[in-house]
Amino acid sequence: MNRSWRIMPAAIGLALLCLETVAAPASQARAAREDIVVSDIKLQFVSTPLVNYTNINNTQRNSTRNKWVAFETVFVPQSGNKEWLDDVTMEGTLVINSETSTTQSSGEKEALYIVLTGKTRFLTIPADGDDHQGLLLVPPKLMDRYYVKGKPFSTSMILAARIQFFGAGRVLLGEGYWYNGGFVKRNADLAKVRNLMREFEKNYSDIVRIPGGLYSKEKTPWALYNYDFYDLIYEESAGKDSRR
Repeated sequence: MNRSWRIMPAAIGLALLCLETVAAPASQARAAREDIVVSDIKLQFVSTPLVNYTNINNTQRNSTRNKWVAFETVFVPQSGNKEWLDDVTMEGTLVINSETSTTQSSGEKEALYIVLTGKTRFLTIPADGDDHQGLLLVPPKLMDRYYVKGKPFSTSMILAARIQFFGAGRVLLGEGYWYNGGFVKRNADLAKVRNLMREFEKNYSDIVRIPGGLYSKEKTPWALYNYDFYDLIYEESAGKDSRR
């Protein structure tokens, strides 16, 4: 199916105006109220943090393409009947315009989009009504593999992003979206961007999916970064996850 927004990134804004609001899929249960409210999403390119060693030099590659994508989320667990939210999974989706193209069977060229996903599973989160931080990251080498050669990384290559929080039984506890350079606030644009992200869940030939392309914080050089300000992450070695 020919979609102009999939051929020219500049047409995506116009396409959003034409998207119709649809209900959430029946297979995705939602909590009666949002147990987690996403208040902000920030996307930026950052260099690898350096650790100082006493007996060896530790350096960085000096390159405009040697940057991680830091996908930062501020979320507020709502206070109420529960004092703690146990076993919560934060799942992120990041859509990047590779600025390359793929040739269809018709001979038509379409922009190639990269969809990266990843998650962090929290053992428990206090339902205290305060700001909490979540962090997912994309390694530079992965970006270098799929983004057009010869251009430095910048946030203009990022089309959209979504963060979702799930509880037991895959119940959606809360979600937030980033589009066109910033966090999408709760207005008419929210439904449009939600629908746009659903389009990128479909199996189109001009979409490359990278499951696990968003790394959880503890699997990166940011593992000890602001440790006291992040919630307790589930220890994988404690046992296999029977639900996911």
